[in-house]
Amino acid sequence: MKYIGIIILLVLCLTLLLFTGCRINKIEAELESGNLENQEDINQSSNNSQSASPGLVEEPVIEEDTEATVTVYPQQWATGDGTAENPWANDCIQEAYDAVPAGGTIYLRAGYYDLPAGLYVKKKINIIGEGIGKTFIVTSYTGGYAAIQIDGTDYCTLRGFTIDADSYDENFGNCIYVDNCDYTIVEDIEAKNSGASGISDDENHYSYFHNIYSHDNHSHGMHPGADTSGGNTNNVYRDIYVWNNGSNGFDAYGYQTTGIPLDENNNVYDNINAWDNGGSGIAFEYLKGCVLSNSFTSSNGTRGVYIAYSEDLNVHDCFVTLNGTSGVYIGRSDNISLVNVISKNSGGISGFYSDRNNGLRLTNCQFYDDRDTLIQDFGIYVSEDSIDDITIINCILMPNKIAAIYNDSGAVLTVITEKREFLLLSL
Repeated sequence: MKYIGIIILLVLCLTLLLFTGCRINKIEAELESGNLENQEDINQSSNNSQSASPGLVEEPVIEEDTEATVTVYPQQWATGDGTAENPWANDCIQEAYDAVPAGGTIYLRAGYYDLPAGLYVKKKINIIGEGIGKTFIVTSYTGGYAAIQIDGTDYCTLRGFTIDADSYDENFGNCIYVDNCDYTIVEDIEAKNSGASGISDDENHYSYFHNIYSHDNHSHGMHPGADTSGGNTNNVYRDIYVWNNGSNGFDAYGYQTTGIPLDENNNVYDNINAWDNGGSGIAFEYLKGCVLSNSFTSSNGTRGVYIAYSEDLNVHDCFVTLNGTSGVYIGRSDNISLVNVISKNSGGISGFYSDRNNGLRLTNCQFYDDRDTLIQDFGIYVSEDSIDDITIINCILMPNKIAAIYNDSGAVLTVITEKREFLLLSL
């Protein structure tokens, strides 16, 4: 019996040797037949055999990022010391752009940079500063469309700096222009003093514009739009602050050829804040399938919110006050819903102005004047040539200087009040 253990051990060893010999013969046979051409194939064949054995786990294949992750600092080409009086110059940002590979980052340390000519971005890069009011790009360039232009390049990021165009010349372009790009991030940016718009973007998709401060520009604070059908879709504009611009604060438009929007935009506009602009605070034209939410406008020259030639918009939880002619204007649009919108104390006609619309629905809205001396004439004004279809649910429309609603055109109004406090004092 004492030899039984030794015999079992010898049998196991012989079995292992036979299995190994069979594997070697199999691989040699596949090499001779041309099925295994190199060491990689041999390894794969071995792994396939091992995977059938219990307890062995095949290691995952990790693909390395082929793009560079290089960070470039413009100071290595710069003259100056980075102060407002003596900024980093010598076209150092352009030199940094020329040196950085695709996928890399131009890092702008806190201080002042001179940008003597427009920067034209045609490769995937990041331009990152140390924050608004810390990193400053100053330019008075008047020869192009924008101080920084990203054109037809996806996955670029601009973040963390102030760009000052230092010019009210209306022939000068935008501070930043993003055109025909996808998955772009523009975040934590201040744009000011341009001859056109602070930030303009056209034909972009799945992009994110966040924490933008744009002011004292000749035209608009921010100007997103499209020049072709289906352009500028599925973007998010959030935490935008626009003031003291010559025209509209936030001006968004969609492509149109027939007087109606052609495609779903599916853009989200959230927490847009616009005040003291020469035209409207927030202006939408030819948009479809969008949301405007949690926004504020005040003391703009004409309207607080202007919507025209648009469809299927949802406007909710907005506050509008002290604007020039009317608080909220909607014209020649279909299926627009306003929920929890307060528009009060406009400079003249009404809190809400409707002009030739279909399918408007106003729910839990308030359009009134609460100043000591009433100036706003009506809560809702329906234009004389309108054939509007408006449903008004639980809305407060008084006090106003003259009445709750002006509707001499005879538009179809459906007024629903579920609680006594919502009863209209004058119709």
